[in-house]
Amino acid sequence: MHLGDDIGGQEAQYKRRIGRWLLWRSGPATGADARYLAIDADDLSRSFAFRLFADGDGSGDGPDGVRYDRFRTWKEALRDSD
Repeated sequence: MHLGDDIGGQEAQYKRRIGRWLLWRSGPATGADARYLAIDADDLSRSFAFRLFADGDGSGDGPDGVRYDRFRTWKEALRDSD
């Protein structure tokens, strides 16, 4: 998976499951650019990404159609989705 190619991130690694979503990350958890990808385990063509910047800011669309600026609320949207 080439999730972090454009940010110089390492190869994506599986992190955990949040409900029906499989969460992958390229880059470190803190202190540098990273990108997270949530893939729907029931429909592998459905996915949502969250970009986390070195300064702690971030941005990503959730499965509910809302754009999130906080990683925690993006993960909560994944958890709460059908």
